[in-house]
Amino acid sequence: MALVGSATRKTRIGFWVCLILLITNLRESAAGAPRRDNPSFLPRHARHGCAFAFDDQGFLWAIRATSAVSSYLGLVGYLDRPRGTLIENAHDYLEVKPSAVEGAGLGLFAKVSLPKKTVLGTYPGVVLPLQQNLAKLQQHPQCEGYIWRFSDNKMVIDPTNSDGILDDMCIGGNPSMPLSVPWHQILNLQSPTTLCRINEPPLGRDVNVVTDEDRELRQVVFSLERDVFAGEEFFIDYGLSYDRSQYGSADSS
Repeated sequence: MALVGSATRKTRIGFWVCLILLITNLRESAAGAPRRDNPSFLPRHARHGCAFAFDDQGFLWAIRATSAVSSYLGLVGYLDRPRGTLIENAHDYLEVKPSAVEGAGLGLFAKVSLPKKTVLGTYPGVVLPLQQNLAKLQQHPQCEGYIWRFSDNKMVIDPTNSDGILDDMCIGGNPSMPLSVPWHQILNLQSPTTLCRINEPPLGRDVNVVTDEDRELRQVVFSLERDVFAGEEFFIDYGLSYDRSQYGSADSS
């Protein structure tokens, strides 16, 4: 079974247990508390040659903690990475500019004519379990307009930053996971959020972009339902569950 979403509960527990054990060990060492692994507890003949091993317990715990942190950051770096693809040489085919839909903010337009079934890319963002995304939705409700919720209501794709704002590039990170956001700021992996600018059509207009949701791979492919002409705006149906309460607001984008 493929790993999706954020770091597993087992990994998170292991990370914090290692840190707690390290802190406890160092506090005991600083206080001079006797430990069963101290050479003074060993028979005299068993102490020879073992002093280094027992005198460096703090160092060994530091190595263990470093290993735990490295493993955790590696897993978070992979699972909370920004996903999504865009058509090759997208700047030659796609253009973001003010939408023709009133109150919709920015939209996505075709710079050249494109044939039916052209794949524009896959929806960008971080793949997260829905439950891990709820706190962010409550704190930054404006981000909901950009979050793709899979039809099984188990996972989402979130392209917004930690403040719920859609930047031109998604760098990844999960605010609900310790160190995930700053770590991805350091990694600076980037996925363009161009496809997030596709709006729903106004009254009397039809969609020209369709989606293909793959729940196993947790990705959504955007492709053209028909031929699209140069200068035409891309439109998509957001579905019945999409919250349209922000339509027409001044800060929509």
